[in-house]
Amino acid sequence: MILRSTLLFMALFILPRFALATNIEVLLQQEVNGYIQQLESSQGNELAQVGNRIESSGLSDERLFSVVNRILQDKHQQQMLDSTKDKVLIHQVVTLLRTLASSGDYQYLSSIRKILGESDNRAIRNRAKHVTKKVNFYASRNGIMQNMESHKESQSLHSTRLLNLLNHHDLIMRRFAAEVIVRQGSAEESVQQLIANRVKENIHKEDSKLQIDTLAWYCKVLGTVNKDKYFDLLTKISKDKSISSKIRRHTKKVLKS
Repeated sequence: MILRSTLLFMALFILPRFALATNIEVLLQQEVNGYIQQLESSQGNELAQVGNRIESSGLSDERLFSVVNRILQDKHQQQMLDSTKDKVLIHQVVTLLRTLASSGDYQYLSSIRKILGESDNRAIRNRAKHVTKKVNFYASRNGIMQNMESHKESQSLHSTRLLNLLNHHDLIMRRFAAEVIVRQGSAEESVQQLIANRVKENIHKEDSKLQIDTLAWYCKVLGTVNKDKYFDLLTKISKDKSISSKIRRHTKKVLKS
């Protein structure tokens, strides 16, 4: 009887969780492999776009970021030898500096500081100086995003990561998630619905400048990813003078875009 109960418990609870964990790992490796392939094959502004996607992903995979570091150092050396001051090359270096910092891994600080000390380009030096102060934030952010306890097979890993940020108590993390979604221009239904609910529940709660800013970003998300669905809600917000002028201003702007 005890053996039968144990087998039933394993069948109902342990094995499904193990299968889900295995599936997550497979998806994660596919994601990492895809990013590495894109890094190795992309040129020009496309490389910077790949870097931006990685920065927003919440990943910290060492195999991935060793490739980011190698390409960044190569681009840095090319830029140092470039007498034409190629703007695309500079943009690649600037973007990949932030991408590398987004690993949240302190081992890459020496690489970033090396570029800070060597580069003769002000934009590159400024970005390198800025991102050295952001590694701690990225480490915290990645830890939140990578928690897969709430993951559902019906949604992507990236949506789970965004939902983790949106459900976190820190408004900075919630705002960051909204900024990522606006840059991406799309979000799964579960993410849209959560943000819409947050707007409806909190639009008149202006406890702090950060909360107002976060709500403004939420409205930008809804207008960016699904304007038709949320048009009535956003129009009502834009006309309600009891709501923060900043929120109304950003809502009006996204409605016109």
